[in-house]
Amino acid sequence: MRVKTVFFDVGNTLFYASPSRNEIWLEFLATTGFQVQPSILKQALNEADALYEAKLYDYVGQMEKLWALYDSMIFRKLGITDRDGTLVREVNKWWDQPKWYRLYPETRETLQAVKNRGYKLGIISNNNDDLLKQLKSLELSEYFDSITYSQEARANKPEPAIFQLALKRAECSPNDAVHVGDNYEKDILGARRIGILPVLVDRDDRHSDADCLRIRDLRELEACAMRLKSDGFAPREMKD
Repeated sequence: MRVKTVFFDVGNTLFYASPSRNEIWLEFLATTGFQVQPSILKQALNEADALYEAKLYDYVGQMEKLWALYDSMIFRKLGITDRDGTLVREVNKWWDQPKWYRLYPETRETLQAVKNRGYKLGIISNNNDDLLKQLKSLELSEYFDSITYSQEARANKPEPAIFQLALKRAECSPNDAVHVGDNYEKDILGARRIGILPVLVDRDDRHSDADCLRIRDLRELEACAMRLKSDGFAPREMKD
C-alpha cells in the first residue's frame, strides 16, 4: 500500500460551527425584535429538518430555494408572519456570514504540510452545496484536489456510494487512500467498509479503546504517517 490521497471529513475535523444553530437563530430573531422560547424554536427546527432533509437530494444547485422553503416553515411554526419574504432573505444573509465557522488552530498548517509531502487531498462530507461557500470563505478550497459531499452523491456516510464517488474523482483505489474524520460510525466504519484506511480525530479523548488509528490533533498526522510506514505502509514518493 502506498498512500496517494488523504481524504478529510469537514465538520468537527477541519472546522466547527460556533455558537450552536439554535443560538444563531435566537440571536437573529432578537435582532429583528422577536423573543422566542428556545424549546419552541428547537421543536420548529426539528420539524423542518424532518421534512426537508428527505428532499435535500432534489435540490442540488438550488439550496437558496430550499432554504427559503425551510426558513418559511420555521417562521410559520414560530407564529411569525413574513408575507413578503423579507425575513427569509434576511436570515439567509445572516447565515452566510463566515464568522459562524471557525478553523481549528492547526487546520491550515496540517493541510499545507500534508500537501507539501506530495499527497493529494480530498474531502468526503455529509453536507450540501453550501459546503463550497464555506470552504471558500475560510480560504480552504485551494488545498483540495477533490471535494465530495452527500447531497450530490445522493448518499450519506457511512454509505459506500459517497466514498466510491470520492475515489473515482481522486482517481484512487481504496488501498491507496486514508480517510480522516471525527465520527466513528460515519467516518471510521464507512471508510473501512470500502477498504479505505481510517484515522479517527478524537479531540476529547472519548474513544481511547477505538480499534483504529487515533489522533487527538491534526498535527499528529505526521506521527501517524510514520507509524503507517513502520507497519509496512508508505506514502507516495515525492517528486523533485
